Amino acid sequence: MLLCISKTKIMLFGAPNQCLDVTIQGRPVEQMLHFKYLGVWIDEDLSFTEQAEYAASKSIKAFSKFARLIEGRKGISPQIGIVLYTVNVWSGHI
Repeated sequence: MLLCISKTKIMLFGAPNQCLDVTIQGRPVEQMLHFKYLGVWIDEDLSFTEQAEYAASKSIKAFSKFARLIEGRKGISPQIGIVLYTVNVWSGHI
């Protein structure tokens, strides 16, 4: 099996602020504090804070696009008004 050293990264779990020096074929391997693996952000503490922030930012963007589509209509139904108000509360933009 051949390794693509430029794409190979290492992460040390459960040992904050420790450095691990790994070399492959004389080239150092970069140590990461957090990275995206199979669509999920993972950090060295396994706290999933990065994943929560990423998901929240994507949902805010999606709801903003949804709100712009609704603004183009002449009227907003009560259910949609509740959804938009809820989005504003979640995102802190009241």
